[in-house]
Amino acid sequence: MFNWLSTWLLHPFMAIGAAAVASPILIHLLSRRRFRRVKWPAMEFLLAAHTKNRRRVQIEQLILLALRCLAIVLLALALARPFVRPGVAAAILGGGARTERVMLLDDSLSMTCADGDGAVFERGVDAVRRLTRWIGAEAERDSLSLYLFSNPSQPVITLANCDDAALQRLLDRLAALRPTQRTGRPARAVGEVANMLRARPTQAAASVYIVSDFQRAEWLPDVETARTNEPPARPVDPDREEAGPLAPLVDLADAGRSLRLVLIDVSAASPGNMAVTDVRPLSPQIAAGVPTRVAVEVANFSGADQSGLELAVSVADQMLPPVPLGTLRSGGVTRETLEVTFPRVGADYVRVALNLPTTQDQRAAAVNGVTLDDQRAAACRVLEGVRVLVINGDPNPDSFRDEAFLLTTALRPEGRAFSGNDVRVVDEAELDTADLSDVHVVALANVFRLTPTSAQSLRRYVAAGGGLLIFSGDQVDIAHYNELLYSDGEGPLPAAMIEARSAPDDRLGGAYGLDQWDESHALFRSFSGPAAELLRGIRVTRFIAAQTEPPAATTVATTSSAPANTQPAAPTVLARLNDPDRSPLVIERAFGEGRALFVATTADLDWTNWPRDPSYLPFVLELTSYAARRSEQIASFGVGDVIRLPLDPNRFAPRVAVQSPGGGLEAAVQIEARVSPDGGTLIEWEETEQSGVYAFDLTTLGGETLRQFAAVNVDPREADLTPAGRDELKRTAGKLPVEYVRDLAAFAGDSSDSRREMWWPLLILAAGVLMLEHALAWRFGARTA
Repeated sequence: MFNWLSTWLLHPFMAIGAAAVASPILIHLLSRRRFRRVKWPAMEFLLAAHTKNRRRVQIEQLILLALRCLAIVLLALALARPFVRPGVAAAILGGGARTERVMLLDDSLSMTCADGDGAVFERGVDAVRRLTRWIGAEAERDSLSLYLFSNPSQPVITLANCDDAALQRLLDRLAALRPTQRTGRPARAVGEVANMLRARPTQAAASVYIVSDFQRAEWLPDVETARTNEPPARPVDPDREEAGPLAPLVDLADAGRSLRLVLIDVSAASPGNMAVTDVRPLSPQIAAGVPTRVAVEVANFSGADQSGLELAVSVADQMLPPVPLGTLRSGGVTRETLEVTFPRVGADYVRVALNLPTTQDQRAAAVNGVTLDDQRAAACRVLEGVRVLVINGDPNPDSFRDEAFLLTTALRPEGRAFSGNDVRVVDEAELDTADLSDVHVVALANVFRLTPTSAQSLRRYVAAGGGLLIFSGDQVDIAHYNELLYSDGEGPLPAAMIEARSAPDDRLGGAYGLDQWDESHALFRSFSGPAAELLRGIRVTRFIAAQTEPPAATTVATTSSAPANTQPAAPTVLARLNDPDRSPLVIERAFGEGRALFVATTADLDWTNWPRDPSYLPFVLELTSYAARRSEQIASFGVGDVIRLPLDPNRFAPRVAVQSPGGGLEAAVQIEARVSPDGGTLIEWEETEQSGVYAFDLTTLGGETLRQFAAVNVDPREADLTPAGRDELKRTAGKLPVEYVRDLAAFAGDSSDSRREMWWPLLILAAGVLMLEHALAWRFGARTA
């Protein structure tokens, strides 16, 4: 009883004084004295008059009695000091029976945003602090738990009640909290809290307080279900209107649990940010000393254009000249392709950072709420060169008559500059016994025939990720190639060969030229614009026509060369001749994990003048780079992910030294590699709470130390600080009672601000009632007299 009274009375025991309402009633009953009746004839006239006015007098007495009782009740309530909770306070604190209160604080990277009102995370901590004090003052017997988005399975602290000592422990823990660099993942955090509430043996009423910046990219269902590499704590049904991060709490309420939800939005008023969202090498293989293309993506999530920005690029600790970005459009993404040269063979990394404007005006206009996403790194393995195996179908002592001489010269021209290709030439008889496991590209130059063994070897090689180049020539056995390499569309040959065709003698120059090429493709991207004139000088006197329509077969046969039940990829024509049929000159098709390209003319001067044209050298280099097998580059890891790197136990000792980011300020940690379930040996490192480059020092069995790198980057989706709106958030909660709080000033005071006392209106009302009672008593008495 008193628990209920305490929800609206400061002194519930004083309410006992309301029992004094019985005193006027007792006085009234006791004053009704009884007399002995004596009949007196002269009183008959008076009795008749009394009977006539009796009902009116009784009503007047009852009115006076009610007013006296009401005055006593009002005085008792005034002494008990009743109160009400206005606005936000009533929504946040609730009331009624004992409640289990759970706070969920967002400590993800986006909460590091800073604006004119300070850091968003500090506002969130302050909201939790004040809310905790309110609960302690208003609901001391309630339990309270605090959870973080970064680790929702373990509470920061759990209090059985909210007395002063317990709250002080929570406040001490709260003061030590700092935002992390992790992704928010609200679906996982809310799901863990819902599971905790579901598992509790008691079924008390629950209030869940979520303090966050409510990033739109994370809190709206259509975005959250499509993102990240980690599933939410519970399956989310996209067909449900309320599906989203709040769905676990919706299910809990639907199951009958008494649940209230309060969303406290501490996001910046006008959030804006810029970020480097992607850095990755584009080349399948990275060769030491050879320029490598690196793709960089920079996003502007602010509401204004940004100018004067630069990209600071470094290879390991070597700084490169800055790259100007120009104007970054509001809400836009700028993509740059940089050329970076890695100086040494082995493990290395590239780091790209966003430099703010240098002029004062531009710097003042720059909007960059989060700074930790201004840089990004990519670790890579650098090779001595791309290994190319050229199969020479027509060797000749005369270099200019040799089928592969001009091709190999273009792949690795003489001179001081290294092309990045390590070329080996063999004849077709050696293909059967050639080891293709460490070869990145195989080029067939006018090869007559393939044996079934070599054809099967090439099928397996391309399916496993290798690159195959097929140059035509007068020795190519078309029927043989169609049978062994095309196989009705199930082999790596991009298209079925038809026949060799020649340009008529009466045609100008007796040759065809190029009619069309795909300037957007990597092979011809460097020939766009004015450079396209280089391709217009190419002349082809003879070529092999090919059929590029999709094959009739729809399923690849179950062989060791390609996965079963795989739809063959359709061929893509990259360049055409200007003959009447516009015959394909270059055709590409993906096969398994690799790709094959067919060039309808020769690699030497027999059928074309292309090897003499200035475009031949860059084309062959691009062709090889594009087709090359991708090396197993080191994956980019996210903050909080476990770094797993393979270790060759036949080459390296199991003990590894790990150096975290920080430029060597922290001592290296010694760890032991472990055996994985599949029998391999893995290096595992779990402490990745800081973004940057982690170094792993490996020791060979001979005592040599080699360094390996792994890049840990923040989630680029954390860079978009746009918050979800109140109505959008409420829609994701379905029918669950939700209170949304945005104006933190509404509960910025102490616990006494959470209530408005009503004793003084009650006292005034009691005085008014007594005055009314006296006035009516005088009036009734005067009329009776």
